[in-house]
Amino acid sequence: MVSTSTLPQGFSLIKRGRTELVIRDLYKDRLMEREIHNLEVLSLRQGDKAQFMEGRGLLVSLPMDGKGPERMVIRHYEHGGIFRALTRDLFVVGSRPFRELILTEMARKAGLPTMEVLIAIKRLVLWPFYKGDLVSKEIPNSADLLQYFTRWEKAKAQKQLGEKRELIRQAGRLVREMHEVGIYHADLQLKNFIVEMGEGGLGPLHIIDFDRSKVIHPLKSNKWLSNLLRLDRSVEKWRHSGLWITRTDRLRFLMSYLEGDEERRAFMRTYLRKYIRRRRRYKIGWAIERLLYS
Repeated sequence: MVSTSTLPQGFSLIKRGRTELVIRDLYKDRLMEREIHNLEVLSLRQGDKAQFMEGRGLLVSLPMDGKGPERMVIRHYEHGGIFRALTRDLFVVGSRPFRELILTEMARKAGLPTMEVLIAIKRLVLWPFYKGDLVSKEIPNSADLLQYFTRWEKAKAQKQLGEKRELIRQAGRLVREMHEVGIYHADLQLKNFIVEMGEGGLGPLHIIDFDRSKVIHPLKSNKWLSNLLRLDRSVEKWRHSGLWITRTDRLRFLMSYLEGDEERRAFMRTYLRKYIRRRRRYKIGWAIERLLYS
């Protein structure tokens, strides 16, 4: 159970039977009118307006209300890895949605561009088991970096090539800023970077999905390394599926991450050695994953 003393500023705790919600005050009246505490009913009512998105767990985009173009994204928590086949969306004790909301708000206050969480929901099934959801405001006209890069071909125009390179530099700077404020991301991968795409070009890059992430002060080099290797594993996995990310692109990201920081430069050789060793193990893990879930 979440305590009102630990709620971020601007949020309230609401209870409806076996369901607990931590909801942003600015949107509370609008969303409670729509019975946001009962997502299954809401999704059925809005089925014709729902948009389904790829991500970790089920992502559903729905209109926030009938008064404007704003939409919200509902992420239903599911286990990853081997537990996905066993327990699906049941969790034991704890409050993962509430912890992610609190950490995301900490990131926002530190100036990191990320999603605006509207509600965290925890539904008790049968003690100690619960299910959880996180509802955030949708970033309009956006795509994650995996979606963005899979659109590329080597024959693209020079302007688009410049956009790609600038995105990679932004990603390097954003990860460095995240580490500087002490956040260790538990699932740093291409799908968790979101870029806005307007008519005038690309907008800012956002980092999302702080589920199971931690705040550590100071965040030491072994944690930097762990995050970078996790991100590189994501890139390597999709490169084998045709993603156009070159060795030069990876170096460009790393140099942006290291820019102006001699301490980080000192561990660059360690990073490169561990990357070479771990790359050999990636293929084994992917083969097992395909065997279990294909």
